[in-house]
Amino acid sequence: RLRELHWPTSARAAFAALLYATQPDQPDYQPPTGSNPREQTAALTTAFTTALHSSPHGRVARASTNITALTTSAREINPATVTLCQIIGPDAARLDPMLLLRLSHHVSALPGLTPQQQALLADTRAGESRRRSDATSSTRAPGNVGVTRHGPLSTVLLTEHALPKDLFRFRYASGQLLHRHYPASTAPRLRPVTVVLDTTPPTYGAPEGVLRLLAHLLTRRLWEAGRHPLLVTMDMPTVARPVAGTDELLVVWVSRTLHPPDIPTALHTATTYSRHPTLTLTTHYGASAHPAASARHQLVTTHQPGHPPRCAPSSPHHRHVAPDVDGAHLAELVAEVLTTAARQP
Repeated sequence: RLRELHWPTSARAAFAALLYATQPDQPDYQPPTGSNPREQTAALTTAFTTALHSSPHGRVARASTNITALTTSAREINPATVTLCQIIGPDAARLDPMLLLRLSHHVSALPGLTPQQQALLADTRAGESRRRSDATSSTRAPGNVGVTRHGPLSTVLLTEHALPKDLFRFRYASGQLLHRHYPASTAPRLRPVTVVLDTTPPTYGAPEGVLRLLAHLLTRRLWEAGRHPLLVTMDMPTVARPVAGTDELLVVWVSRTLHPPDIPTALHTATTYSRHPTLTLTTHYGASAHPAASARHQLVTTHQPGHPPRCAPSSPHHRHVAPDVDGAHLAELVAEVLTTAARQP
């Protein structure tokens, strides 16, 4: 299963840490009795430095690893562990090889995802909103310049200004003037949002997979833009937590409560701690406790399989998705939500 993730070699040290942690302790690798962490660090640094500068033909002690036991551990990797790997991603694992092992105790709390949802979770670049677009810009992009027949008057070629006034006006009216064209990578200017995530029993099962995945994709998209969302979950409706790293992102996936949803309190927390627009993710039953959806307080709902809502949302800022929604629709939804939030004062 780990091989199917297709992580680059530089990130696979995280797999080694995860697998070796399942093996019994080996006496040869135990630190000396009575040593403290500072002494252990100094000894390891000296050993590594000596090994790096020693002759490659010197004697190297072979590690006494039980390959059979290690292979068995690899085969016992379950889908939830794969989900954790996909949540963390190869980039974070490459920067911190111990991250996967450190967070592995959360595996049992992760929700079950469909193969389609797992594929989307692994594809952090999905969605049109994440792609750079080639657009006409009046700002110079070094190394790229061309000619186009569209653009503001400030980009009209100087040679066009030499035309007689009547001819200039005719060419301008008919769209025949030549403009400087600077292809530049453009991306929507995003602003943070505060996500209110329903983690109560009515969402358990298929709905939570969609709602948590949506919060995950939105967070990743904001990270790419250099922004960090705030998160309010129903297990702690009076706390707004910044989601600035993988450890905080995991809260999106593992937070749960047996209490009923308290959306009014969570929204009050979201608006008290931040002036950012809010996005509430819940079931269509939970939507009844949400005030009228607006551009500043958007709402996305879903339902249990076989129990869709009787009526369609009455507001364009209340979007409802099926629990088996495809990845393209989810990526589109993320783009719509963030674009709407970016337009708010």
